[in-house]
Amino acid sequence: MGGSAFVQQFGIESKRIPDEQYLVLTDGLQKIFTEKFNKIHLVKSYRQKQDHGDADFLIWSNENFFDLDLLGEEIGATHRVKNSNITSYLINGFQVDLIFCRQKWFETSCFYYDFDPSGNLSGKLAHKFGLKLGHDGLSYILCDCKNTYKLGQIDVSNDPEQICKFLDLNWGLRKNGFDTQKEIFEYIVSSKYFNHKMFSYEAMNHIARTRDRKRESYRQFMQHIEGCEAKDFEFEQDKEQYLGYINDFFPEAKLRETIEQLFAKRAKVTELSQKFNGEIAMKISGLVGREFGTVFGSYKAGKGEWLEFLENNSSENIQDDFKKYLNQ
Repeated sequence: MGGSAFVQQFGIESKRIPDEQYLVLTDGLQKIFTEKFNKIHLVKSYRQKQDHGDADFLIWSNENFFDLDLLGEEIGATHRVKNSNITSYLINGFQVDLIFCRQKWFETSCFYYDFDPSGNLSGKLAHKFGLKLGHDGLSYILCDCKNTYKLGQIDVSNDPEQICKFLDLNWGLRKNGFDTQKEIFEYIVSSKYFNHKMFSYEAMNHIARTRDRKRESYRQFMQHIEGCEAKDFEFEQDKEQYLGYINDFFPEAKLRETIEQLFAKRAKVTELSQKFNGEIAMKISGLVGREFGTVFGSYKAGKGEWLEFLENNSSENIQDDFKKYLNQ
């Protein structure tokens, strides 16, 4: 995405094309992709966009393997680059991205990627509630008390309409689409939860700040809100204050119940790990570094469900068993 996929590997800067040419190209590609994949979606832009730097297709296919080189030949691509779940093709100097999605996240991926940069901006609204919004929907990242260890990611909602309602974003407006980029920006600003500071580069970590500074659409949004007189919503510093509201708004997520279960599971893991852990195993084996990691990992893998193994055996029995394993 972004039209620069071929610069690093091939030294090729893809070209922008006018909207008329874009519509002809993407219409032809949609016909080809519809025959080959279970679901496709051309990521939407605002209607009055005059030119395009790339075309993004969201793809769901139930086939585990697909011949991407053969597909490239069929659509007339001269170059191909694969980066994780995104395959980029260069067609007559123009970049076309295929973003492969899981079936369960297809609708939320459409919601997140459509009308750039609305997905990214909506994600910053969600973040102030302690939530994460991405292609996989709205989720809650639970960490330990010191905020150093991720205990789990809890799915909160995969319903775009409900997500918009939660963030006080006009679902009907978004569903109908936008004529101009300014309308997309105003759609975000219209939320009662809007706050200028949440979008500032200073409020981001290094990775997000570097990424968003490179995005033209984000820079344009920042320019737009410089003169914006919308009232800033004041969020609580402690994001846990919003757990009750989230739980009540999305009761099907069972957020509080799941949080309690994850904390209980973590406590159980901590308790069981006192019986036998990496520190104990390292002392017994005398191994360190990668060699120890390989040996200990292999031992654990051979025990099936590790926590169940710890629960059903005493510390002494496990240590004896590990010594026998080392002497094989």
